Amino acid sequence: MGYIGYQQTKELFLQVPYLRALQDSLQADLNRVMGMDALEADALYSIAVGNHVLSDTPRPPAGLPSDATSRLAVTYEDKFLGQKRAAGREIRQEMLNVGTVIDKFEISYRTIPKKQRQMLEAKYWENATWKEISDTYKVVIRQAQLDCEKAFRRMAGIIHLDANLYDAVILMIKEADQ
Repeated sequence: MGYIGYQQTKELFLQVPYLRALQDSLQADLNRVMGMDALEADALYSIAVGNHVLSDTPRPPAGLPSDATSRLAVTYEDKFLGQKRAAGREIRQEMLNVGTVIDKFEISYRTIPKKQRQMLEAKYWENATWKEISDTYKVVIRQAQLDCEKAFRRMAGIIHLDANLYDAVILMIKEADQ
């Protein structure tokens, strides 16, 4: 199993804000997919029985429904539930992948000194120039650059993120951007 290195860690750092938003979006998708039960059940029920009051409606024996409309509704419900489960599994897998990447990032990120974290955030998330960082943190530009490089190297040594998982998550980002 190969792990990501310095360059991928730096790229991951740039993508973390997007990954956090993607994680929220996937959670919303999962909630939406899994919350379809009540609405779909009502729709299928209406297809099967129409607008009849059911207190006086004779019920078929347990097993398969007796009329074609009801059988169609049950078949549709089975197919829908299968598709819903498949969609839920896919979204959960994507959430697991994104969540794992974010968790491993956070673990490695917490190990670097606060000043280096602030410099990284200023440079890569807030688009500050090296000059602005140099002025803010009272260091020469080259020292600020070295501190950031050192922080990425430290993170890369700790993150132990599987390269295949990294590639899968980066591909999700690229596909979403198209």
